[in-house]
Amino acid sequence: MAGFLTDELNRELMDVLGKDAALPKDKVDYDKIDKGKSAAEGAFHKSRDELEANILALLNFISDYKNGLKQTAAAYAKNDFGLNPKKPDDAKKLKAAEKVIAKFLSDFNAMWDQESKALTELQNHAIQMAKYKSSQR
Repeated sequence: MAGFLTDELNRELMDVLGKDAALPKDKVDYDKIDKGKSAAEGAFHKSRDELEANILALLNFISDYKNGLKQTAAAYAKNDFGLNPKKPDDAKKLKAAEKVIAKFLSDFNAMWDQESKALTELQNHAIQMAKYKSSQR
């Protein structure tokens, strides 16, 4: 694309002004600009790829947390916390403990679901960025 801008402009000006017109010499190094633009586009695509990889890593950590919560729930469900479930007072305490555990784990699951949804949306935006095409001639 280097001298494309001024070459095209000069052709059009010569058509209008005539072949004897004196046009100014181009002082802009468009080759240098093109190289800089190419480097910036490469850096952009690299950072977008890194962003997508980091989002995926975060989504994987969320899956790990959610699986951990399932394991924690199973461990607590099997535990009587040293109480005797056959005693009415202990049974009442264990029932209350089940509710506390269920709410706690449910709240964390909801938080991770919300985080996952936000990251998935961000991932979709990163994918759309990969489809970006500049409007060059």
